[in-house]
Amino acid sequence: MKALNIFFWLGVFISIVMSALFFFSWNNYKAVTLPEFDEKIGSYSIDNCTLTDNFLSIHGWAVSEQNPKNKVRIYAKKMNGDKWVKVNYTIQSRPDVSKFLGSHDDFDKSGFDGTIRNIKFLGGLSGVIAITITDTTGKVRGVSHECK
Repeated sequence: MKALNIFFWLGVFISIVMSALFFFSWNNYKAVTLPEFDEKIGSYSIDNCTLTDNFLSIHGWAVSEQNPKNKVRIYAKKMNGDKWVKVNYTIQSRPDVSKFLGSHDDFDKSGFDGTIRNIKFLGGLSGVIAITITDTTGKVRGVSHECK
């Protein structure tokens, strides 16, 4: 009977630890330093950027006209200090961007749709976002925006 009690409480403990691990792995709030911008992103649009008590969501597009394959990164500024967190996003098809830039289909995969939880007990988010594009030479282009 005593072994059964130990097994039960061990299962409860493991369940709590696993729940916490899943929460923090899904809601990555690791603070990072924002890279310095060498210059401003030339072509971008933020279609929607909203900060609520629970989430920050951003939808738009950004491209490096020199190389459409350069990786876009999105950051959200934490409420306190000068630290930022990376925003996970999905790539969205945006044929309108290729048309706007006068290209056949080079920029069709330039859209993004990202969301991050606004977790108050981990510092919360200020509503300021940054979008960066780093080219193959290491040059960082970026832009900041304040969400409403």
